[in-house]
Amino acid sequence: MIPLLFNSCTVTAGVFALRLTSLLETLELKAYDALTYFSQYDALDERFLIIKVDDNDLKFQKEKYKYKGLSILSDPALKDLLKKLTTKYSPRVTGLDIYRTDSPDTNVEGLENLIVDTKNLITVCSHKSVGTQNPNPGQHPPPNVPNDRISFVNVIEDNFADDIVRRLWMVAGELAQSESPCRQQESEQLEAFSLVLALRYLAEEKKGKPQILYTPPDSKGGELSINNVIFERLGYFAGGYQNINAEGYETLFRYRNVESDPQKIANIVSLKTFLTGIPADQVNGKIVLIGGQTETQPDKWKTPLGDVPGIVLHAHMVSYILDVAEGKRPEIRVLSVQYDFLWTWGWGLFGASIGFFLYHHRTTLPSLRKWTLNTLAFLVCTGLIGLWISCWVLLQSAGIWIPFVPPTLSYSLSLIITPIRLWRNSKPK
Repeated sequence: MIPLLFNSCTVTAGVFALRLTSLLETLELKAYDALTYFSQYDALDERFLIIKVDDNDLKFQKEKYKYKGLSILSDPALKDLLKKLTTKYSPRVTGLDIYRTDSPDTNVEGLENLIVDTKNLITVCSHKSVGTQNPNPGQHPPPNVPNDRISFVNVIEDNFADDIVRRLWMVAGELAQSESPCRQQESEQLEAFSLVLALRYLAEEKKGKPQILYTPPDSKGGELSINNVIFERLGYFAGGYQNINAEGYETLFRYRNVESDPQKIANIVSLKTFLTGIPADQVNGKIVLIGGQTETQPDKWKTPLGDVPGIVLHAHMVSYILDVAEGKRPEIRVLSVQYDFLWTWGWGLFGASIGFFLYHHRTTLPSLRKWTLNTLAFLVCTGLIGLWISCWVLLQSAGIWIPFVPPTLSYSLSLIITPIRLWRNSKPK
């Protein structure tokens, strides 16, 4: 028994020490991606309509409005789009994920008032980014829009690994808010585009504002909840993440998996198609998201399922928040450090136990009389298949991200090292 405990504890401690150096971080994130990729397929989210401006829409705007600006959506086209949304249709909430910059037609009559007066229109801004290879000064929100209709569109990439977006930034921290172009008042709370859209949608559905309980992150942490469902805040050491910058309120989120194609989340139409006219049931009562992706402005983001435009990425985030708040799917959570260690050590102890059993029964069991590498390889692979299935089932059914890589190392090394150490100790000195 002592060799079992000693070997498994030694190996597990070594694995955790290696993990704290962040050397396993990329492998753990890739394993998490694989676990989410092989999830059961979801249906299209019928709560959304996405109006995506593409290269053909740029040609359409040049022909119809004689537009020569650099923005992906001209002001005349935006005015026509908003007028049609407010007069012919009745969406529950509309999100405009486009900055109005570099446009020579900013004096389109009535557009500013239309943006301000459209009560269910959520506009965007962005925090400035510093300390990166491409610093960004950020973007201001449209003028005169009420604070409760302004949101930031910044997202968090895992740029220390592979630039994939796995985390949902829900509320900005003090550092991001301190000098942000988004800030209109000192006391305001800066919330993400996806969070504001989800809250507006739920407010209309519930005929009253959903309860949001938020405590600004501090040394004790804070909690954000919607309809009494708590969205677990990521800490600096969370799951496969080691020492991440969790200064704001961020959480893990799950992409909607429709045939393993991240762009198939919802009904998507072009600007020209929408202005030409679409059936009312595709718009009324839905979340309408307006964004774009062109050759000159790709707005492309990496996800575990593939690349998507920014507006589609935000649709995935809103969809996740709504599903969790409405109890349709579990929130993605991670184990605490203590349980994380116990999980890893448990697999190390399991591997050491198998190695101990094989060594002591090598002469009594006919199948074990020939101690070969094939035997070890078979046992390692069998154990890892069981580990993978356990991780997958817990993630899909309970939303718990249990690490795969650390227990893999702990189990495999303990299984191999234990019989070797026993054999060496048994040799006469």
